Amino acid sequence: MRRKRALAGGAVALGLAVALLVASDAGLSRISALPGPVGATALAALVRRGEESGTRRAIALLGDGSAEPRARASAAGALGARAAPAALPALLVALNGGPPRVAAACSRALRGFEAAGRSFEEGDPPDQRAAVVREWNEWWRDRGAALARRSGTGRGLAATLEASR
Repeated sequence: MRRKRALAGGAVALGLAVALLVASDAGLSRISALPGPVGATALAALVRRGEESGTRRAIALLGDGSAEPRARASAAGALGARAAPAALPALLVALNGGPPRVAAACSRALRGFEAAGRSFEEGDPPDQRAAVVREWNEWWRDRGAALARRSGTGRGLAATLEASR
């Protein structure tokens, strides 16, 4: 009986500690450094709250070609939900050169900036994916670059996109 109470008490204490960590940006920041889905979920929460360090970390994760595609796709989703203009260059680069799962997540994330834009899923035919990528590249040239420049980002993206092809 005592052991059950001790275990229950420990679980409650652990739950309270996690709740306190998640309630603060500093706590979320610590948790977001963990690998796997727990870290990705915490990172998404930081981005959605508008926490600048979370946005920077999500942009870095999205651009990290050695990171797990699921984590990169989660970062793209969080950046799209927040529609942070600073994320546009990273989203476009990953859309053009990331693995299918990451590119699909980027196509959905870009809809946070332009609701009328199309997206694709990982299993869609290559010609359909290529058509959507072309449309987003045209959007970038026509309107997206100006949006990113207003926020002080996006300089030099054209060269980066050309190099990734």
